[in-house]
Amino acid sequence: MQTLHIVIDKPRSALVLQRELTSDGPGPDELLIRTGYTFISTGTELSIYTAADVRVFEPGSWCSYPHRAGYANAGTVVAAGENVREFAPGDRVFTAGPHASHFICNRGQLILKVPDAIDSRTAAAARMAGVAMTAPLFAPPVFDTLVVVTGLGVVGNCAAQIYRAMGCRVIGVDPVAHRREIAAACGIDAVLDPETDDIAGEIEKRNDGHPADICVESTGMSSVILETHRYVGRKGRIVLLGTPREPFTGEVTGFFQNVQRKNIAVFGAFEHCLPVHGHDREDASMSGKFTKVFGLIGQQRIHLEPLISHTIRPGDIGMAYEGLLNRPDEWTGVAIDWTG
Repeated sequence: MQTLHIVIDKPRSALVLQRELTSDGPGPDELLIRTGYTFISTGTELSIYTAADVRVFEPGSWCSYPHRAGYANAGTVVAAGENVREFAPGDRVFTAGPHASHFICNRGQLILKVPDAIDSRTAAAARMAGVAMTAPLFAPPVFDTLVVVTGLGVVGNCAAQIYRAMGCRVIGVDPVAHRREIAAACGIDAVLDPETDDIAGEIEKRNDGHPADICVESTGMSSVILETHRYVGRKGRIVLLGTPREPFTGEVTGFFQNVQRKNIAVFGAFEHCLPVHGHDREDASMSGKFTKVFGLIGQQRIHLEPLISHTIRPGDIGMAYEGLLNRPDEWTGVAIDWTG
């Protein structure tokens, strides 16, 4: 059968191409899925679209051109192989599938049923909340924890909401006014502008004179990472949720000194270090954390709808990438509608 899929073929170029998917149907352990909605991962996809990740030019790398984009997909099972018992045709499912009208998914990959109360567009956006859920897996809160989140894009906003849902007091930091407004509307306790506010001073003012317990860094910008030691106190924790991608030259001694002198623990929260499946739903696994995310959405303890600024058709992918890249005050999160 023919499928449409989005390909980034060179810097600042994204195409919708048609190709033959399969003529024989899914294999014994596979499912054929028809996509309803996908969601753009701003950090990962823009790093490929702009060639900020230089591996795009390395033949055989995971993101080399031409790159089939996307890994946030909510769709419907069309057909299932003979060994598949967990899913049946007609089931709505969430996967890490690509921006494509149809695709094949192996039953051993990340795949979960979408709860009836959650619409497919929100389910696709939940992929970013799952990325954010990695932070508390590595830096779980304790009683009355104060958490600072630097960067309030979709992933940072979700991280702030998740820690808030876990009973923490949360301060969000972002230079884009629109992102701060959305975070405030989502219930984040305080939002600060790093360009005008004394972040460390404001944290202590809101925390009885004490620094924060945890800082979640979601921008992936090295210059921002080097500021995080100023926000946490002794035995504080810094979580690197965003992925640094661009070369950086700067003074790092102050960061290392404070990490050493204040006994700060720095955690890398790259989600792909987790297994896809754990022994049960509470395990630190990809499927386990998305089960938790869907639970929080269903309980209305985190809100993704305010983060979806645009819903586009596949042919508008170039416009979406450029909007996310150049107009963050308007383009915060983009869903792609494949239902037409």
